Amino acid sequence: CIKQQLRTPNANGLAFQNNVVTYDNAVSKLCGIDGDTREAYPEGSYTVNVKARDAAGNTLGVGGQDFTFEVNKQVPNAPAFALAGGIVKGATSFTADTTPLITFTFNPAETVMIEEVAVDSVLTTITSSVDGNGNAVFSAQLEQTSQGAHTLTVKAKKQIALASGGTGFGPSAQFSFAFAVDTVAPTITVIHQLPAQISSDQTVSLRLSVSDSVSGVNDTSVKAVITSQGKDSQTINLQKDGSGQFIASVTAIGLGQNTLNYEAKDALGNVNNNVQESFNAIDVTPPNVVALQPSGVIKSKSIMVNATITDISTVKEVTFELNGFPVSGAAKEGDFYTFSPEAFMLFNETEAAIPNNNVLKITAE
Repeated sequence: CIKQQLRTPNANGLAFQNNVVTYDNAVSKLCGIDGDTREAYPEGSYTVNVKARDAAGNTLGVGGQDFTFEVNKQVPNAPAFALAGGIVKGATSFTADTTPLITFTFNPAETVMIEEVAVDSVLTTITSSVDGNGNAVFSAQLEQTSQGAHTLTVKAKKQIALASGGTGFGPSAQFSFAFAVDTVAPTITVIHQLPAQISSDQTVSLRLSVSDSVSGVNDTSVKAVITSQGKDSQTINLQKDGSGQFIASVTAIGLGQNTLNYEAKDALGNVNNNVQESFNAIDVTPPNVVALQPSGVIKSKSIMVNATITDISTVKEVTFELNGFPVSGAAKEGDFYTFSPEAFMLFNETEAAIPNNNVLKITAE
C-alpha cells in the first residue's frame, strides 16, 4: 500500500503538514499508521517524492527526494508434495512410518528461494538433490513423529525480473501439506450377543463395530474365522450395512466348542486380530433314515434290506422292527445299515407265516 494522505502527528514522532512529512526519529515506513487512508496499487514501478523540512526551516533539497519502488505480487506455483511409502485419501496422505520422508518439487521453470520449512510450526531441516530430469527435489526427513494428523509448511519466494532491470524476489507465499501417521490397528467392538450354548442347526448372526480414527477401516478386510472341533476352519467375510456396522450369518456350525476370531485392517494394513469369543454347539436334530432297498414288490423270500442313516453327530443306536417284531443281526458299514429279514423266522414256525405285505420300522438315535 502507498500512503495517499498524510495527516497529523502520532506516537511514532511523525508530523504531517500539507503532505510534507517531518520526523524526529528514524521512522521510514509510513504504511500502517492508524487513521491513514491507503490505496492498493497494481503491479508496476512507482516513484514517491519526499519533501521534508525541520523546525528550523531546513528543507530536503529543492525538489525533495525521490524513492522508486516496484509492486510485484508474483509468488511460486504450489509445489508437488509426496510422502514416501504412503497412501493418499482425499486431501491427506497417510503413512505407518513414524520417521516419514516428505519430498517436494517446484515448477522447474521457476527459480525459488525457500525461506523456511516447518512441521506443526516447528522448523525442520531439508536437503536438496536433482532428479533424473535435472529438477531440484527437496527432502524433509522427519524425526520421530507422533500418531495422528500433522502439517508440513513451506515458505518460499519466486525470483522475478524487475521492471527497472535485474532480478529480485516477489512476496513470500506459504504452502501446506497435510499428512498423518497411523501405526494403530482398528478397534473391534462385538455388538451381537451369543449364548454360551446353541443348537447346531441354528444360524448365528454376527454384528461388529469397527473404527479407525486416522487412516480409516479397510471395509473389505473385516472377517471372522470360525474354528470347530473336528472341522476345518472357515472364513466368513462381514459386509458393511447401512448403519456402518459389519454383519454376517454363520451356518453349518460344528458340534462342540466353537471359536470365533475376528480380524480387521485399516487403510495402511495395521491389523487387529485379538478379539475372539467362544460358544458350544449341541446336536438337536434326529438322524436321517433313508431305506434304499427293498422297494415295490419283491418276489423272493431271501432279501436284504439296506438303509442309509446319517447324522451330524455319531449315530448311537439303530433298531429294526418287522411287522412290529424286533429284528436282530443288523450290521454297519459306514452309513449303511443292513439286516436279513430271515431272522424274523425265529418268531414263526413256517415260512408261510410271513405275510405278503410287510412293514419295516427303523429307529435311529
